[in-house]
Amino acid sequence: MCNMTAEEFFELYSDTVYRVALMTCGDRCEAEDIVQEVFIRYLKNNPEFESDEHAKAWFIRVAINCTKSQLTSFWKRRVVPVDEFYNSDEDPEQITFDNEESELLEVIHGLPQKYSIVLYLRYYEEYAVNDIAKILHTTAGNISSRLSRAKKLLKEQLSKEGYNHYERDRQRSTAQNV
Repeated sequence: MCNMTAEEFFELYSDTVYRVALMTCGDRCEAEDIVQEVFIRYLKNNPEFESDEHAKAWFIRVAINCTKSQLTSFWKRRVVPVDEFYNSDEDPEQITFDNEESELLEVIHGLPQKYSIVLYLRYYEEYAVNDIAKILHTTAGNISSRLSRAKKLLKEQLSKEGYNHYERDRQRSTAQNV
């Protein structure tokens, strides 16, 4: 049994919930709103967790569900961003991350949501394929297929955008390990 207070859960999982929300919705303000919504749902439902892994999976699943709900909401479908309304030629604010993989995360975020979330959960949160399948309520085979397609899309995107140094670094590290 996992006996922690709401404050302890917030301290432990708010960053993960924020990153998952940011990866799926792409907007910092919306991601912050989703973090609030997830913890409001936690306080309302007061679920019992079998373990820390179960708690983390619950928070990630609820974050994904909240993001989907927000992205498909009536408000989101009907509201036009200010930049589009005024036909601004300026680039919208780019998402930045506070770690050394920021360029790679930005490219991952540019992939379709079903691919970016599996890449994020697999390689940043280090979940196994079976665990991701449980979190996303699908099969392990489906997740493996998504990961394979996501890696292919990511490779294409990185080569298009001139991120060849990732491939060179990977080849060097592979050659050094041989």
